[in-house]
This record gives sequence, structure tokens and C-alpha cells, in this order.
Amino acid sequence: MSLWGAFLSVLFPLRCTACGLSGTPLCRGCLDQVPKMPETNNPLITALYSYRHPSIKKTLWALKYRNNTTTAEIFGNALYEHLLERAHEFTAFSSASQNDKPTVIPIPLHKRRLRTRGFNQSEKIVAALKLLDTNESFLYADDILVKIKETAPQASLKNKQERSQNIRGCFTVRNAEKIKNKVVIVVDDITTTGATLNEALGALKNAGASAVYGIAIAH
Repeated sequence: MSLWGAFLSVLFPLRCTACGLSGTPLCRGCLDQVPKMPETNNPLITALYSYRHPSIKKTLWALKYRNNTTTAEIFGNALYEHLLERAHEFTAFSSASQNDKPTVIPIPLHKRRLRTRGFNQSEKIVAALKLLDTNESFLYADDILVKIKETAPQASLKNKQERSQNIRGCFTVRNAEKIKNKVVIVVDDITTTGATLNEALGALKNAGASAVYGIAIAH
């Protein structure tokens, strides 16, 4: 753990943000009580929870800014359950073979942002998801979607138009043969206007994916 991370751990002890239970940023009992997020305006993008819920907001903050592995495991488990429920749906409405497993990939960070932060929170969620997937229901890859343009933080921009412009053209696809005629699921921690996921899905679709879906932990 970094010196900064150790300082934050002292300043903010690891306790459930809802009930105060020690040892976890959000216990399973409290997470189960968080209402599920209603559908977004984009049928290709879904989210598990509302970012306005205090427990979700605080717990995602712990992941994004404290590199909290336990938090990644909590959300990886919730995401895994969600994906299993929809596994058939992902391929049923695509041209991909029904025997093909969907490929799950994280939203990437630009290499400069990754060096500064030291980790990618979306990668951590996908890594936790992969550990749970002992039946190998999905494929996983982190060498397909690449962020080639450093952008201003989306949260710093005022409206949907600015966010869409900021993120435009920032992704490219490598190893496109891995997703040719396949279903691809892109995982992000938070989506607001959907601009980032939309841009990523568009790049993957243009590279030959049969169907693309974006899933965020919170919206």
C-alpha cells in the first residue's frame, strides 16, 4: 500500500458506509437493500445502481480513489450475478453463434492517467468478476480497447454535448480478430451521460463486433 493509501486508511477506516460493520466498505446485507437502477435511455447501456444512493457513491469513491480491492470484489460479485441473468439475452439478439461466449472488457484509461493513478478501477472490477467465473461463462480481454487520447475528466464538464465532444475519437481497437462477429460487453464504474461507453461501443462495433453492450456499476 502506498503512503497516501495508508494515510487514507487511517483517516477513513474500512467500515460499511451504511451500517458501520467493520471490515468492508459495503456489506452484502446493505448492498441487497440498495434499489436496482432503472433502465437508462440507451438500450445498449445498463447500470446496476443509482450513483445518487449515498452508500454506492461512497463505496465507488473508495474504489476509484483508494484502490480498495474489497470494493472491487463487492461490485465484481454484483456484476457477475447480473451478467449471468442476461447471458442468453446477449447472444440471442445478435448474429454471433449461440455457442460463442461474450467477451468482457474494461473501459481503459489513457496511459498517462494510468501512471498517475496507478490502477484502473474498471480493470479491478473485471478481474474480480473473472475470479468468480469458475464455469468460464465469459471470455476476458484487456488488450482490445485502447484509449489513445488523454481527455479531461468527464465529471469536470457541464453538459452532455461537452462530454461527447471531449471523448470523441479517444478509443481505438487492437487485435480486432478477437471480437470479429462476437458479442462484447464493456464494463465501467460510473456512467453519467453515457458518452464514454457510447464512444467505446461505437469503436468496437466499427471493428467488427456482432453486438456491443455497456454495463456500469452506477448511473
